[in-house]
Amino acid sequence: MKQIDLLAFGPHPDDVELFCGGTVAKTATQGHTTAVIDLTEGELASRGTVSERQVEAEAASKILGLATRENLKLPDGGVNPHDEHQVQEVVGILRKLTPKIVLLPYHVERHPDHEAASQLIKRSIFFAGLSNFKSQLGPRYIPSQVFYYQMRYEFSPSFIVDTSNVIEKKLAAIQAYSSQIKVDQSQARTLVSSELNVSSIMARDEYIGAKIGVKFGEAFLSERVLSITDPVSHFGAHRTDNALFFER
Repeated sequence: MKQIDLLAFGPHPDDVELFCGGTVAKTATQGHTTAVIDLTEGELASRGTVSERQVEAEAASKILGLATRENLKLPDGGVNPHDEHQVQEVVGILRKLTPKIVLLPYHVERHPDHEAASQLIKRSIFFAGLSNFKSQLGPRYIPSQVFYYQMRYEFSPSFIVDTSNVIEKKLAAIQAYSSQIKVDQSQARTLVSSELNVSSIMARDEYIGAKIGVKFGEAFLSERVLSITDPVSHFGAHRTDNALFFER
């Protein structure tokens, strides 16, 4: 398999679409190879079945333009960063796909699986880089960059991706999960299925985009200091309305 340029991990099917789907879609439209790995099948969800979620994930994958998508089928509600089997599963996928960039959930979250997923992926990235860790899973591999994506809890971002030109793709990918987001008073009411869920996601992306002077954006956090070789090419070629702070 060709090396994946950008790999996004989601604790459950639909998490990537909701929280960093714009960036994944934009990366694909720019000609890069993208992938999503769902850790669980979402079998504990109050709405929708595993088979329904699988069909919905396939539809969303086409909208996002993914090169590949897999589900590790870890236990929903039981994601555990200290479980050796789970670590091996994530290490194996990292060594298989050899992603240049990895996106993972921010480690402060309302859902226990989201926090546990963040810790599991972080530990697995470290062990994937050790030659003597389960060599049968493939040769050691270290991604070039690892970034946290923002979920329900806000952080001060290291950078923001302008997703304005792919917001319709992101919205369509979210809407593919009709079992989760459809407002149906006869079914269990959840945060994702609340009347304001999609509109609040759009409002959040508008708020984030406004920070860099664009219509929509998604925020990312790096634990490492980012290096830039050519600041003029990096910053000078893409003027945003941040420059308005210095204009009168």
